Amino acid sequence: FTLFNELYSGFGFSTQPAIIIADTLPAVVYQSSLGIQIRRSSNIFGTSLGSPVQVTSLPFDYVTRAFDAHIINGNPAVAYAHPDSPVLRFRRSLDNLGSSWPGFSVSLRFGTDSVASVSLTEVSGRPAVAFVESGFNGAIMYQRASNSTGSMWDIASPNLRSPAQSGSAVALLPVDGEPAILYGDRYLRSGQLPVGSLRWFAVGP
Repeated sequence: FTLFNELYSGFGFSTQPAIIIADTLPAVVYQSSLGIQIRRSSNIFGTSLGSPVQVTSLPFDYVTRAFDAHIINGNPAVAYAHPDSPVLRFRRSLDNLGSSWPGFSVSLRFGTDSVASVSLTEVSGRPAVAFVESGFNGAIMYQRASNSTGSMWDIASPNLRSPAQSGSAVALLPVDGEPAILYGDRYLRSGQLPVGSLRWFAVGP
């Protein structure tokens, strides 16, 4: 309840905020009318949030449910949808507190197809995302960075393209060092370490 009041009283709107642990203390990443922001607690209970820190700006009144946060190589990072191409972007904090962010984003997905859902995590020491394209023929994509900080990605050919229900939420998580994806009532897990094109195994409901 305290967190709800902190976020929604005077700080605009938020859609599905993400909770991370930034240097041993909880922090919330959320969207406000100013864009995506982060607020880190001053205690381990998360009952006293610090001032908002701007992660990235977004067009005024643009509301996205497609963003996620994770600790990448020790620092908070976000992957988020944008209404203009590139439609999927990545940004990593310059410090482990999330108190300073670069003035540019790394492009993850070009084109005009919007992104309905995105999940960010770390797979075998590198950031990785799974995301769902919007539209009737929306597809699940999986991409993994070329280095540990996410400053370089192979955006030419995502490793996975699988039909999905339009607008499905997606969750990416490492399982024994290999990427696994939950979406709708289905589960996909890679059959090999995440290098090159992946072999994926689907498990029904």
